[in-house]
Amino acid sequence: MPQTMGGVKYDLNAARYMKTYLIFNNTSIPVVGGQDGEKLEAAPSGDVVTTQKSFEGAQMYFISNDRSGTFTLNTVPGSHVNNLLQWFFDLMQNADILTQDPTFGVKSVNSLTGRTIVGNACLISGQPTEQENSGAWTLPWKIQASEYYVQRPDPDELAMLK
Repeated sequence: MPQTMGGVKYDLNAARYMKTYLIFNNTSIPVVGGQDGEKLEAAPSGDVVTTQKSFEGAQMYFISNDRSGTFTLNTVPGSHVNNLLQWFFDLMQNADILTQDPTFGVKSVNSLTGRTIVGNACLISGQPTEQENSGAWTLPWKIQASEYYVQRPDPDELAMLK
């Protein structure tokens, strides 16, 4: 398995099964133009179940209705997706909310495992910070999704993928 100068191992074989899309007006646009191995980071905003103690010290559990999440798309300057995300950001800044919906979706599919990560009603939280990483210059676009969920196949479906 190849590894970086810092000793971090990476599997290029597994990366080819990952496909990420931006969804706008019922059209899926493939996300390309990222650095290998760092195209997408995705996470829910918080835990679904949280705990709290009562005044008497009894442990209580709460199920949250928060289904939001965060995506970070790392793009290369000048790439089509970087320009598209800038367009989404400009649309969001200038949209007349009464007549235009500036939201979009993010979908990441792993065809090897069948896992799908979906973010709906997404907005960009701000301009990416300019940075330089070991000679690889990327722009991390942080995207907030009001609805975030992960779909995993059941064991029978997973067996059919193999």
